[in-house]
Amino acid sequence: MNTSRILKLAGGALLAVVGLQQKGKTRIALTGLGGALIYAGLKEQEAPASLTSSGDIYLEDSVVVHRPLSEVYMQLRNFPNLPQVFSHLEKVEFQGENIRFKGQVPLGMLADWDIEMVFDDHQERFGWRSKPGSMLDNAGSLTFEKIDAENTRVHVALSYKLPKELLTVWKDLLTPERLRTDLEVYRRKVERV
Repeated sequence: MNTSRILKLAGGALLAVVGLQQKGKTRIALTGLGGALIYAGLKEQEAPASLTSSGDIYLEDSVVVHRPLSEVYMQLRNFPNLPQVFSHLEKVEFQGENIRFKGQVPLGMLADWDIEMVFDDHQERFGWRSKPGSMLDNAGSLTFEKIDAENTRVHVALSYKLPKELLTVWKDLLTPERLRTDLEVYRRKVERV
């Protein structure tokens, strides 16, 4: 067992024990962080293929959906629908002019970050990035290609620069295999309608 893993397990256990002795929000925060560290220590392994040499996560894939381009674009351009596609997203909501993404982390806690649109080429592609000062650095885009009147290719590109605390947890959620599964589940769901 490597030193990093031992420190995560021991530090997580210590934080969880201290957290249980606290009250209110401090109890929840310390216990949750301790649990996340324990989880990270238990799950620590070699870096997956989606991690870049700097520790960033980059994913890219596409799927062909048996639906007209305009229908697929309108559904996915409606940001609150994105958690139906990406399993790492719990919720997307509008807060005034902001769009807030919320993603699951262990013990039922949520990480959230505000995003802004970078481009929106109607029925061709749209992209976003997290706003400065967000909990994590995220960017993404969806590109739509009309294959014929009833078939559309959706190309997804996602990147995440995560704090170390989230990297060890989310690297298992943000894998090429998970994105492939998410896109196939989305395709089947849309084609059943």
